Amino acid sequence: YWLAKRLVKIDYVALPNILANKQIVPELIQDEATADNICRTVQQNLTPQKYQQQLHELSQTTQTLRQQSNVNPAVAVINAWFGF
Repeated sequence: YWLAKRLVKIDYVALPNILANKQIVPELIQDEATADNICRTVQQNLTPQKYQQQLHELSQTTQTLRQQSNVNPAVAVINAWFGF
């Protein structure tokens, strides 16, 4: 993790977050993945409003990728990520 963190310059590690270029799903990496943090994050994200917001954002990301399904998949991801 220590080495990858210095070599890879990316803001997120979860694929939905990478594709949307914003945090849609929580990321608890390494020392952040404690029982307390996981419990708190699950409780926060299971409220009806937060859950619906997360589903909506995931759906938007899916739609963006599907709009470009006739394109090379790698190009579609790059376009979605950089907004081309």
